[in-house]
Amino acid sequence: MRNLKQLLILIAITALLLLSALRFDRQGEPVHGLVYNDDVTFVFLGDLMQHMPQVRAAAVPAGGFDYMPCFALVRERWSDTDFVVANLETTLTDSGFAGYPCFRSPWQLARDAKLSGINVMVTANNHICDAGMRGIEKTVHYLDSLGIIHTGVFKDSTSYMRDYPLLLRKNGRRIALLNYTYSTNGIPVPRGAIVPLIDTVQIKSDIERAKEKCATDIIAFMHWGEEYRTTPSQAQRSLARWLHRNGVDVVIGSHPHVVQPIEYHVHNGDTTAVTVYSLGNFISNQRWEGTYGGIGVKLTISNTPGRSKYRVEHWSNYVSMDYRGNRYVIVPQCMRDSLPAVQQAEFDRLIERHERVISSLPHTRVISSLPDDCHCGPRAAISNRREIAGQAHNDNFVNP
Repeated sequence: MRNLKQLLILIAITALLLLSALRFDRQGEPVHGLVYNDDVTFVFLGDLMQHMPQVRAAAVPAGGFDYMPCFALVRERWSDTDFVVANLETTLTDSGFAGYPCFRSPWQLARDAKLSGINVMVTANNHICDAGMRGIEKTVHYLDSLGIIHTGVFKDSTSYMRDYPLLLRKNGRRIALLNYTYSTNGIPVPRGAIVPLIDTVQIKSDIERAKEKCATDIIAFMHWGEEYRTTPSQAQRSLARWLHRNGVDVVIGSHPHVVQPIEYHVHNGDTTAVTVYSLGNFISNQRWEGTYGGIGVKLTISNTPGRSKYRVEHWSNYVSMDYRGNRYVIVPQCMRDSLPAVQQAEFDRLIERHERVISSLPHTRVISSLPDDCHCGPRAAISNRREIAGQAHNDNFVNP
């Protein structure tokens, strides 16, 4: 009898300890062990593209490719950020490089992006099938081998069921990252591979799966819209509203290659949902008006009673074709005065265009735009030094 009482007391104590560890997510379902210690921060970047002039510019005489100069000025902008997300709008390979219309780019692009702090890539876009199944396999291989978190293409249904939706964990939060594309440019998705396409039936199922995984926040990265158009289409706006109604908190857009508006949903003074219709280009060889740069968007997720709230800051980036002897250098807004006068004038037009477009929709509330004199770290000349943060910057890689 005494042993039974002791057992019952032990069970009761264990139950109390378990209950004390429970936290409840926004749907009111228990999330075991979740404690929101601090804010979680993201930076979203636009299309990471590689036309052949860029590939040739990155080639080094001794062999291989060096993309570090491209990121040298801008990487300080996210040095204290938890997750830096870019749209990898190309496939990765070790040979047979090609630009438009079927992109196949050096894997060193992803290596140097990772060394520069970009730690998440989305891959569901209209160019992910450009090199067929072999291109998908190589792209996934290099991203996995480099330790880059990624979502948007899967070699098989097993990895899709295991890894999608992607959950990013930080400070007690579980942020689900969904990724969809409108098309693969008419190239069939290879048999066995999976690329999530925009399909509201499937998206709703994925949102429910994210909730079942106790996601505290849901972000959808959408490859959508019309190229070179600064106004989102009615289809984009309708889909964005549908996504928010069905549980997506933040919508991030890519594909138009130019910046489109940012829309905010405000509740009791707090921003509770955000849509960034298009980030524009992060890096490319495009030089049509508005395509030679884009915006970086910093998202801060914090807690308010009963829900998450979001703070958004944005800044403009400009792709310099010639920065102190280096080509295709991404220059952040706070370093515009380091450019030659002609490029400064071009960047100023781009900034003005971005600010006008971003706030062009009704019911848009711009929370914060970074000032021109924001801190971007030391304004040192770009170095071709081939060692970053103690990591070997080498061109040797085991091919898949």
